[in-house]
Amino acid sequence: MPSRSSSSARPQWGPVAVVASAVAAGAVATAGAAATYLGRRCIVSRQVPVHREYWAQRTHEVRAAAVPEAFHLVVVGDSAAQGVGVPDPSHAWVARVERRLAETLDRAVVTTNLSVSGATSADLIADQLPLLEDLERSPDLVICEIGANDVAKRQVTAPGLAERMETIATALPHGSVVADVPSYGYGPHEVWVRRANAAIEEVAQTHDLHVAPLHAATRPLWPGIVFTHMAEDLFHPNAAGYEVWADAIWAGVEAALHERGLVARELLAV
Repeated sequence: MPSRSSSSARPQWGPVAVVASAVAAGAVATAGAAATYLGRRCIVSRQVPVHREYWAQRTHEVRAAAVPEAFHLVVVGDSAAQGVGVPDPSHAWVARVERRLAETLDRAVVTTNLSVSGATSADLIADQLPLLEDLERSPDLVICEIGANDVAKRQVTAPGLAERMETIATALPHGSVVADVPSYGYGPHEVWVRRANAAIEEVAQTHDLHVAPLHAATRPLWPGIVFTHMAEDLFHPNAAGYEVWADAIWAGVEAALHERGLVARELLAV
């Protein structure tokens, strides 16, 4: 017969204790996952000032450069236009499009990037459109990429976003390129993306702008996109993602170049 001391030494696990233990273990695992994610977000967040300085320097070079024959590309938008998500902004979509323009046109391309990380359509109107209007050197092409933060911040309301996009479209030069909002996958955010894109499509038709089909390019990548085409924060594209973005935005650029007679369509297809 077991002694009283050996019996009392065993832990007595009742149902409540088992459940409590499982909950505690789950909480620890959740806290660990949250800490890991926050750490990864910090990695991406630290890119914001670095990329801002990179494009500020490039813009300064545009003002100082004595290259009158160069093609002047101007970009307005948000953190994706800054290239946040990759450590080197030369791997993001703006720099990729810039290089492709230079190859296609066989001439130098200089870029003024007025985009601001975190910008919504309202921020673009308040902060970037005045800079666009006051440029010392007229743009040969403007690319606008905005709307993802409107979706993320749930600022996609009718007629709010439609009115803001109308203001932006009115300020863009004829034949500019405007990107639609990439796919957010599933759930309510994707519904808001589609509403935003409907507004973008409408103003593009009204103001003769060329739409860059980011949504069509990113939608088929779900759900694996989070593992293959997104940065550590699971919001911005990584290098592979920006390659997809560059291809989609280039489709809009192609249409703009052809419309202006800068290059024949058969050359664009090469």
